Amino acid sequence: MNLVKNAIAYFDAGMEVIPINPKNKTPMISWTKFPLNTREKVINFWNQNPNAAIALRTKSFFVVDVDRGHSEGVDGLESLRRLGHPEWFSDTRAQQTGNGGLHYFFSKPKGVQLLQKIGILPGVDIKANDNNYVIVAPSVINGKPYHWINNNSMMIPCDELFKFISDDSNVRNLSAEKIKTNNHNCYSSSISKSGTAFSHYAPLIIYGLGEKGTRNNNLYSFISYMLGPAKVKASVAYDLAVYANSMTEQPLKDDELNKTFISCLKRNNLIK
Repeated sequence: MNLVKNAIAYFDAGMEVIPINPKNKTPMISWTKFPLNTREKVINFWNQNPNAAIALRTKSFFVVDVDRGHSEGVDGLESLRRLGHPEWFSDTRAQQTGNGGLHYFFSKPKGVQLLQKIGILPGVDIKANDNNYVIVAPSVINGKPYHWINNNSMMIPCDELFKFISDDSNVRNLSAEKIKTNNHNCYSSSISKSGTAFSHYAPLIIYGLGEKGTRNNNLYSFISYMLGPAKVKASVAYDLAVYANSMTEQPLKDDELNKTFISCLKRNNLIK
C-alpha cells in the first residue's frame, strides 16, 4: 500500500509529514534535522518506501490520545466518560487507531505553548509538543489500519478543556499517585517486575532530566531501562522520553533526544 498521495495531501494542507516504520512506529528519518520539506522530497521518499506509515508533527495542533487496547485493561474512553464532558470532544476531527484507540485533534490556540501530558487520565495522554508526532490514517501499523471516523475540522479547544489540559497539577498528581500505587497504570505490569529500578527513574517523568551535564546520561539510562527491563513499547518509551524532556528546566534539543532514542533502539536490537 503506497500512501504517497495521502502524504502529499497532508503536505499540501500545510502539515509537516514524517515517515514512520510500520512495524515499530518510530521515525524512518531524522525529521527534526532533515525534514521532508518539499513535495519532491515527500514523493521521492514514499516512492522508495511504499510501506511507510504517515505521521504529522504536532506543531499547529494537539491530540487527545485515548488508549483502548492496552494489555492491562485500562480503557481511556471510560476515563473520558467519567470525566463527564463529552461535549469537549464531539465536534472536532477524530480517528480510530489500529488498536481501537481514539485520537481527538484540536487546533492549538495562537500564542499558547502546550506540553506533553502522559497519563492526564488513566489511558489518556496529550500529544502537544512541537517536537512530537501522531500517526494518521490511512496508515497501517503491524497490519492494523488507522481510519478517520469523521471529516470535521480541527476545533480550537473550549475554555474548560484548555484549562484542564494546561493545569500541571492534574498530570503531576495523577503521575505521582500512579508511581505510589500502580493503580490503573498502563505500564505497571512490566515496570513492577523491576520496581526498584523504576523508583529511580520515576522522578525523571515528573521533574525532568536534571541539569546540564546530566541530561543526556539520564535520558539514555531512562530510555534503555524502558526498552530493556521494563519492556515498554518503543512508541510509549518515546512519548515518555519526550514528556520527561518537556518537564526539564532546560530541555534537550529535538535532534539530541531523537539521536539518543535511535541509539537505544539499536542497542536493544529494535532497529538495525
